[in-house]
Amino acid sequence: PGVAVSTPDVFKALSRRDNDALPPLPRRLDFHAIRNWLETTRNDLEGAAQAIQPAIGEALKALKRADAAFARMSGSGATCFGLFETGNVAKRAAIEIRARHPDWFVAATRSMEVSDGEA
Repeated sequence: PGVAVSTPDVFKALSRRDNDALPPLPRRLDFHAIRNWLETTRNDLEGAAQAIQPAIGEALKALKRADAAFARMSGSGATCFGLFETGNVAKRAAIEIRARHPDWFVAATRSMEVSDGEA
């Protein structure tokens, strides 16, 4: 969202450090499997980062309003990402978000494709 957040500050603001382990990756790495898996996971740093920099929450809301099937903050912030059903939906979302937030860096990208033998 065009802002910085200090990683040491995020870790200092982290209220809980004894969270449960995340579930294993699904065997099949297609869009729906990854999205469903991500729905069962969390970013333990997201709440602390948003408390320091509320623009992170604004970015996540913007992604969801733009039809992201899933949105989350990456790492300790402030970068956020969305998963979109198709490339065209992602491109349309990028245009929409960029129009509303011209000071943000917004890009529609493609994920790597995994063949059946690689998962």
